[in-house]
Amino acid sequence: MGLLDSVGSALDSVSSALGGAKKGPGAGDEPLSFFKGENLGSGDEETGGSYARGGGLGVANVGKVTEFIHFGYVHPDYSDKFGHDKLQDDVNQDLEQSTGSHAIMFRGALEREALVLNGFISACKSVLEECAGDKGAVGELMSAASDLLGGGGGKADTPTASDCGAFSQAVATAAGKIKGDSVTYKDIHQAGIDLRQAYLNYRAFLKKLTQKPSGGGGGLLSGLPAVGGLLPGGMGDIVNIIQGIAFKTFDIYKNMFANIAMSQEPKVTEACRHISVQAIQGRFSPIFPVWFPKPESAKDDKGGGNDKPTGIGFVDDAYGKAKGVKEDAERDVQAVKDFIDGAPQKQCPGDPFIDQAFGTQPPDPKDKEEPPKPQKAIADLIVSAFKNGIPADSLPGFLETIISEVSAMNAEFLREVYRVLMRSDPSKAIDKEALHGAARKRLLQKLINLLVSQVSVLNKIKNFSTGVQGVDVSPGKFMDRGEDYLSEKLAPAIDPILVIAIANLGEKLEGARGKAQSAKAMTMEVYLGMFPWMLTLMFRDTFFPIWDLVVKETFGQLGGPLGGALSSADKFRKGAKGILDDVRDVTKKAEALKKASDQGLQVGTGGSNIDEYKKALGAKADRGESSDPSPFDAFPLDGRTNSGQGVDIKLSEYNEVQSNEKWSQAGPPA
Repeated sequence: MGLLDSVGSALDSVSSALGGAKKGPGAGDEPLSFFKGENLGSGDEETGGSYARGGGLGVANVGKVTEFIHFGYVHPDYSDKFGHDKLQDDVNQDLEQSTGSHAIMFRGALEREALVLNGFISACKSVLEECAGDKGAVGELMSAASDLLGGGGGKADTPTASDCGAFSQAVATAAGKIKGDSVTYKDIHQAGIDLRQAYLNYRAFLKKLTQKPSGGGGGLLSGLPAVGGLLPGGMGDIVNIIQGIAFKTFDIYKNMFANIAMSQEPKVTEACRHISVQAIQGRFSPIFPVWFPKPESAKDDKGGGNDKPTGIGFVDDAYGKAKGVKEDAERDVQAVKDFIDGAPQKQCPGDPFIDQAFGTQPPDPKDKEEPPKPQKAIADLIVSAFKNGIPADSLPGFLETIISEVSAMNAEFLREVYRVLMRSDPSKAIDKEALHGAARKRLLQKLINLLVSQVSVLNKIKNFSTGVQGVDVSPGKFMDRGEDYLSEKLAPAIDPILVIAIANLGEKLEGARGKAQSAKAMTMEVYLGMFPWMLTLMFRDTFFPIWDLVVKETFGQLGGPLGGALSSADKFRKGAKGILDDVRDVTKKAEALKKASDQGLQVGTGGSNIDEYKKALGAKADRGESSDPSPFDAFPLDGRTNSGQGVDIKLSEYNEVQSNEKWSQAGPPA
């Protein structure tokens, strides 16, 4: 009996476990905790307690000590800083001379906090929905096979996407307290507490996803022959590793996201808090979108756009070996855009905080070839996700190398993309073609070089052969052809991988931008709340198809009942209409260029067929209508008001809030 027969017979026995009742995120809230934050008042370092300075309320020049709670930090302030006349928070204005306006600044900071938390929660829900949606005839089979490989799942208390609804609603409810034109101290204070509670509840839920499931261990495939001595780094059972990655793809994906989110979310929140503090103390204007350049600076860049020439793209691919083609054609063919190189060069208030959010140091501007890589912790988190997902005690050295290098490439690329987004007009759609052009320039050759560098390692298993379910598995002769052949073979295989990965990235970011822009709530927190997810998606969409390529070309294509099952990347392609349309565009463009190339590229005095190349570069596949995707389950700032009046704090309101102050409960800064 083959593996698929075994799985089929096991489906009935596991169906009750797979379909148990769902439970919520848990009874009650997590205990509240706070930290002592910076003084937002007059620069006097006095902090703590609610007390009057220099006399009674209303007669002293600073009033009474108040507190502003932001990302769990309790920031002391003074009551006379709160109230102000009506202000608009999304236009540039002179705030230097006024002493108040903290009310609308606090509201903007809390609204940005709500956007970050909503991004975290929506990302988590999306990942869990994808994992739960791995159904259908093949999906059910893979789910059951996953259990037979070892490592449980399907328990009634397993965290699910539906659990995230309570967290999203809590964030929306907290943000709802500060909607409208009138901004009061009581509402601002309570909203800060409620957002903190929602975040702590969500983080406790997220932590459950990082816990290794109980009841793991060997499954139906655990007894296959091992080849541990054939690879460095403790390869163990190579067949089990391959099958584990294929069958447990969604477990690995979920683990990756949970690990990265647990690590990176605190970095993001701290960066967002720090820019809020600096914006309040420095009286930044505009008040709400504090990361972006001042609006008037956009005039300096009119007419520039993202059209900096970088070559002619696919024409270069087809005719790169012909001397002079690039130079001749560049004068006549529209250059392929580069999202990063073509971006406007502007100074932004958020520049230092982007690096803080990413948990990396900025590259040395003198070293443009090899900027520093992100901290190794990201790769370690991904390796841990693989080990827990398969499960396996160790991974082969070459696999860890690929994971580490791919994660470093993706993180550095994403950081540059985010820096461009911060400088871009948030009212304009993200240029996906330019985004792909940037990825091809920065990632394609690096990925090829990475795999070529592993040739010597992969050659060590060239003579390995074993049997799986009666099917012979042995390395192909791919490696015998040498590194030049390998590089030539990989280029056309990896380019479509990048197309899909970047299309997915662009689709998610653009969906978020469009939703936020329509709600008058576009700020960098929209993108930053998605960052842990985007980093996970980029790795997923680049690593898994490259791993499939390594498996296929190194071990040969498995046939028989296991043939299609070992493709890990295909499991993420369901329903991705927009992404697949982009892939079909590239295919259509390639076909048009191939047709033009059959005639030969003609330039110069003897005539030119350059117009055919122009048409080919603009070719698009036929498609039906597709909806504008938004990654948000519920947007917390729908109906946001972009103006507000700070209501002066009355003694009765002050006394009411004083009974709920958190400074005395707050610990030292984390």
